[in-house]
Amino acid sequence: MTAGDYARWTAPLRARPRARAALFCANRALTLLGYALYPLLLVLAWLWARPLLWRALVVAPVAFVAFSLLRARIDAPRPYEALDIDPLLARKGGGVSFPSRHAFSLSLIGMCWLPLCAPVGWAIVAAAALLGVVRVLGGIHWPRDVAWGLALGVACGLLVCL
Repeated sequence: MTAGDYARWTAPLRARPRARAALFCANRALTLLGYALYPLLLVLAWLWARPLLWRALVVAPVAFVAFSLLRARIDAPRPYEALDIDPLLARKGGGVSFPSRHAFSLSLIGMCWLPLCAPVGWAIVAAAALLGVVRVLGGIHWPRDVAWGLALGVACGLLVCL
């Protein structure tokens, strides 16, 4: 992604204040979706699928911590740090861009849902991909950050599904 690519991708959003507001709302809503769906998964697994509960309680948090340590070690710059762009989404601080923790977390949560309700799980994985697009358009992630976050979330989630 170059500054020119970013300008071209975001020009329609910049021309429409409501579209920019929708991008902000989508970022917030999809992020909150993960905060709501993981505890809901745990409650439903407690009621109906105890083996899933223990895998989701162990694998997901361990994967999240390992992922966060990896990100901190890599400490890749964000697009707004490396390019001369004005990001559509504001973020304080810099670094720790690669891989995307938002894409990782939501795709991991989606994979955890698969054994309980596959359609919901795949819908959450699709929401993770949408969140990734939102964050790239927002200027706070590179496309590769999102792709790797999704891939790692799905891979770690397979440990829950097995």
